[in-house]
Amino acid sequence: MSYLPQFSEAEEDLDLDLLAPEKPGWEMKKLKPVHKQVCSLYAQGLKNVDIARLVGIVPEYIPALMKQPLCREYVAKINAVAGLQLEAQFQLTVDVIGDTLRNGSAQDQLKAARLQLEATKRIGSGSVSSTITVDASDRLLKLSERLTGLLTQRQGETIDADFTEVQSADQGQLGFWPS
Repeated sequence: MSYLPQFSEAEEDLDLDLLAPEKPGWEMKKLKPVHKQVCSLYAQGLKNVDIARLVGIVPEYIPALMKQPLCREYVAKINAVAGLQLEAQFQLTVDVIGDTLRNGSAQDQLKAARLQLEATKRIGSGSVSSTITVDASDRLLKLSERLTGLLTQRQGETIDADFTEVQSADQGQLGFWPS
């Protein structure tokens, strides 16, 4: 029986010291390629044990590295580049949502509409209306009015048909067929 504490991967990767970094006992002067690789993998969200296995170092070295100002700056630069890439793709996202709203199936159009409304903060956690407490029945009424408005706009594209109830002779099942 071992008296040493046993750590799971989840505990090993949870490094709360990174939230409030303390000044390390040593400071790096230059990042070597292996350090940049560790920082890159860390920025991608990999677990310490996975980073250590890929790079060939011990997992305990990673939290010590991530306390280093040079490593923290390098990760911040990687995140800034990723943020710029996302911002640069915004117009493409707008185009895809617009195309889906114009040409997609009804289900895809609803998804695209929801994305558009969330992106413009008209609905969702960042919306102005999310800060206002609304009675559930009022909210349902407003949603139904919006849906009715959407349906009226799309009325030219709907198919109106009468349906009659029929019974299949061989299976004895009821079904609905256009008349």
